[in-house]
Amino acid sequence: MRNSCAPSYSPKTKEEMVSSFMYNVIPEYKSLTREQVIAAVAARTLDYAVCMQNFSGEFNIATFIRNANAFGARHIYYMGQRKIDRRGCQGTHIYKDITWLEDEDQLEALKSEYRFVSVDNLPGSKSIATYEFKPKTLFIFGSEGEGILPSVSAMCEDMIYIPQRGSVPSLNVASASAIVMHYAEINLSK
Repeated sequence: MRNSCAPSYSPKTKEEMVSSFMYNVIPEYKSLTREQVIAAVAARTLDYAVCMQNFSGEFNIATFIRNANAFGARHIYYMGQRKIDRRGCQGTHIYKDITWLEDEDQLEALKSEYRFVSVDNLPGSKSIATYEFKPKTLFIFGSEGEGILPSVSAMCEDMIYIPQRGSVPSLNVASASAIVMHYAEINLSK
């Protein structure tokens, strides 16, 4: 099935379409200016934020940004490298600002705005299925190799995990972020 939001195009017009900010937006946004799309996306966000900590895969970063756009995260924070493979964003990086955090002190300063919740499958974590989602929460995701740094985990008030039945102990971090943000979207939009 063809994506109903993406037009069919010839190879010559593909370059023009990809460089256009209107390439991959929902039909109701097609007639809007870039600034109007940004305002419309912002108006539909929910009162939660997400933070990536030291993601190693550029595509994971891009997918995380796309997930945040899809599930209405109000703010996106990133602590680590600034390189992104934007192909995975599918244009969503145009409509969502990312706040780059230089160090843990800048992250900790956000505690005045948010309740910190780490997403990790360590002992003591609470199941996402029974967790009570609250507004003004910052969900923090660590890199796949290292997880969340102990110093960052110590800043968190809660830790949640995604129950699984498979043979490996964890999900890809971009996949896990989609699940957590979907739960946040469901619970905070009520």
